[in-house]
Amino acid sequence: MVSLSAELLCFQQTLACQRRLCIVSANLFVFKLALLHRTGYAEVRRGRRLVVSFIMTAVNYEYCFFWHLYQDGSIGCEIRLTGILSTSVLSPGENVPTHGTLVGPGVNAAQHQHLFCARLDMAVDDEQGGKGLIVSE
Repeated sequence: MVSLSAELLCFQQTLACQRRLCIVSANLFVFKLALLHRTGYAEVRRGRRLVVSFIMTAVNYEYCFFWHLYQDGSIGCEIRLTGILSTSVLSPGENVPTHGTLVGPGVNAAQHQHLFCARLDMAVDDEQGGKGLIVSE
């Protein structure tokens, strides 16, 4: 596991995050399993993914973002949420909330959504289209 610093763009402001980005390589599944019966030779190849993650606190919620980079070049994103419900008192005479869930006598937890948007900048070489890119093997 590696902890890195990063800069996040949030509401047109750049936020400096010191040691908040975590990178780890994780096993997924057995990709290839070969057993040669005559020689007893066994070979196992595991499918792996690189996970880049960070945790963000916003008001009463903790958001855990996990970016999964797979060996076939595909990218996945997983977002986990935990936190404390945002509650309000029901109006006088209101027994059942119209836009929420009753979590206690006269206490409403409002139904709402959490929407996320991500922009992936795939210009991984340089600003000149790779003219200064040096590939070595």
